[in-house]
Amino acid sequence: MKYALLLATVLLLTGCAAERMASSRWPAGLSARAIDRVGQLKLNLRPWRAGPGVVITSRHYQIFTTVRNPIEQQLILLVLETEYAQFKKLVPEAAPKLPLYGFIFAHRRQWARFTARHLAGRAGAYLHADVAGYDDGAVFALFRTTVAEMLSVTAHEAWHQFSFVSLRDHLPAWLDEGLATQFETISWQRGQPHFISALNYPRWQALQRVCRRREFIAFPTFTRLEAGEVVAAGPVVTRAYYAEVWSLMLFLIDHYGRPKIATILHAACKGSLTAALLRTGLTAGQLHAETIHWNEIAGPLFFRKFITADPAKLFSEYKIFARQLVAAFPPSPELQAKTRLTPPPASSRGN
Repeated sequence: MKYALLLATVLLLTGCAAERMASSRWPAGLSARAIDRVGQLKLNLRPWRAGPGVVITSRHYQIFTTVRNPIEQQLILLVLETEYAQFKKLVPEAAPKLPLYGFIFAHRRQWARFTARHLAGRAGAYLHADVAGYDDGAVFALFRTTVAEMLSVTAHEAWHQFSFVSLRDHLPAWLDEGLATQFETISWQRGQPHFISALNYPRWQALQRVCRRREFIAFPTFTRLEAGEVVAAGPVVTRAYYAEVWSLMLFLIDHYGRPKIATILHAACKGSLTAALLRTGLTAGQLHAETIHWNEIAGPLFFRKFITADPAKLFSEYKIFARQLVAAFPPSPELQAKTRLTPPPASSRGN
């Protein structure tokens, strides 16, 4: 049986600390008219009886929050519901038990109190690290820095939650984290969120450093790592790892399309991934336990089974791709189109 694995989102994933917040309150691309329209939408609100805030409810989510601004609350729901539709496209057969629960706090101290109570003895690694949020299996919890960062972290953690509650078998970290990073970049068009993974400027900046300093995490190690180990290793390793999983996923989509990834997700959803781990040295209990030891075996094995039998060759090709990717920002329109997780607005589509 799966148990909760903490997967942290590094505060620096958006490329700036809280003291360097954007001058505009709202994310780029949201016009005053769009904000007005968002503000006119009706919210389903009720008091949070056991907490200091409110509960906002949408079709698939219940979010417990101390964020009081109704426009921010609406933006949270817009991102989550748009993202949920993309989740269902990735894994059409998934049928998670609803609603899905999240906790979003207006201040870090509120999040820290909740985390200390919710995680108890496991909280220290996250309270003393530079993280903005985490998922604990069926729930995620984060705090707001800027509105744009809050929405980006929400989108990242929502994938982990969906993966945990929807898939019978859990995913290796390189795939679970790689997919989560694909939802971090939110492009607002006509007041609606769109996910364009290639435009993740903070990850691109981190990848620049990796390429310049030749700090790629070696392939065997990279596929064995899980998020808790990465965070414990410190911010330099964390930035490199997340830049690598983000760009590797772009590479896989660019070179192979989505079918190979879809195959793994389908196998995980129906519970057939575990069969590949038989006779690998894992005990009967460890086969279903999302642990560091499980990931050390499952990570490289699933990569070879579902992606390529020659990972060394693929990794060499990926590093060429990564160096081409960091040559200029934004990336080519072709790559943007391939890695777009939401369709363009109707007026911009071809006839």
